[in-house]
Amino acid sequence: MAPARPLRVLALLPLAATLAALPPAYAAPGAGAVPPVVAAVAPGPGLLPRTVPPAPADPTTVPLLADAPAGRAAATAGYGIVPRSVPAVPQDSAGLRRLADAAVQRVFTVREVLDWSRSVVEDPLTGERISAPPAGPRRPVRVLDGYYDRVALDADGGREWLRLPSSLTRRETFPSSGLGAPLVLAPDGRHVGFGTASRGAARITVLAVASGRTRSYPVASGATATDLQFSPDGHRLAFALGRAAPGPRWNRTDLAVLDLRSGAVRTLLADRYGSFAWSPDSRRVAAAVDDYDYAGNEPTLVARRSVLVDVASGRATPLARPGGQQRGGPVFSSDGREVWLLAQDREDYRTARTVLVRSPVDGRAARVVRARQLPAPTGFLNPVLGRRGNALLMTGLVPRPGGATRTAVYALSPTSGRVTPFIRRLSWFPPVAVTVLEKGRLG
Repeated sequence: MAPARPLRVLALLPLAATLAALPPAYAAPGAGAVPPVVAAVAPGPGLLPRTVPPAPADPTTVPLLADAPAGRAAATAGYGIVPRSVPAVPQDSAGLRRLADAAVQRVFTVREVLDWSRSVVEDPLTGERISAPPAGPRRPVRVLDGYYDRVALDADGGREWLRLPSSLTRRETFPSSGLGAPLVLAPDGRHVGFGTASRGAARITVLAVASGRTRSYPVASGATATDLQFSPDGHRLAFALGRAAPGPRWNRTDLAVLDLRSGAVRTLLADRYGSFAWSPDSRRVAAAVDDYDYAGNEPTLVARRSVLVDVASGRATPLARPGGQQRGGPVFSSDGREVWLLAQDREDYRTARTVLVRSPVDGRAARVVRARQLPAPTGFLNPVLGRRGNALLMTGLVPRPGGATRTAVYALSPTSGRVTPFIRRLSWFPPVAVTVLEKGRLG
């Protein structure tokens, strides 16, 4: 899929879209289990299974959503709490307690909430000024001048939304750019990073949760800084650096790294377009890259490739990946020896099956695990949330009576392709603190 030009939203903005991004409903998952298939794949564009051995025993251990035994609770102590559910995100930030007054050390997730007292909001039909969230069913409103406060949820069991410093409040006027505001949590939830979605003097701002202090890093002029990811050791932040390209080309997007101690920025991959992930030791980045030909009026996809980049040297090594459509971003195995990628085994979605590609970082041939009875996609750009134990966590939709659906989190075994529920009713959405999700106590 070619990178799209930014869209300017001129239509009326529904309150639900203004205050919270909710996943759209998709078709319910189909019935029938697909037997696991494990195959070897050499680096290259095709996905051609060479052998189909019987399914191996599945040693994957994934704690499900249940009251954790004492031993498991002790094992996850110190990593925070993965909430079964979270309190509803408030529709108005007025009256929320400040993060600085709550003595919080780390946060699990962050949202944006409109400050109605400072914003200019009107009824799109009557033009009447609205100074508070309308009572009753949600209805469309037009935000002419909006002040969006960032609010966070304590990762250690807090049950209230806390307002981040006012310096992080985002202002947006009508008509909206529709680009949102990129933000990310450090894996341990102790820092929050904010990027720049609108082209200009791109900056990255980092908030230290415990102290409430912020530091701003200039990145580039006439650019954007999106797709932020902290390294696991907390010393760097990788991001997509977007620049306007002259001539017939649309945009140039580089994979760049910001050193949070020195403030230095350097490019790892030029003209990169795709998702990426840090290795557990913070020494490498795996990136799924789409290469385009910009000679015509429309960008044309030339090739898909996955590479492993050494952060210190900048050296990029190809990884095996399928020729079909990628369904999620890359994820390293917990030991850092493999890169996992969720994908379709062929381009034609009508006959494609979802597979997990396991690419060893030492250059050996990749293995393909066919997933069994995956849930329907949720509509997230990246359904992969992270790992839990030695399984891949991903979102999916569960059918409900009457054709409705609900969002859940599933664990996919990288050994057999078995899919098991992890959280059966999801009430929070990315971004979240990944280490808390992967190691925290369920509560």
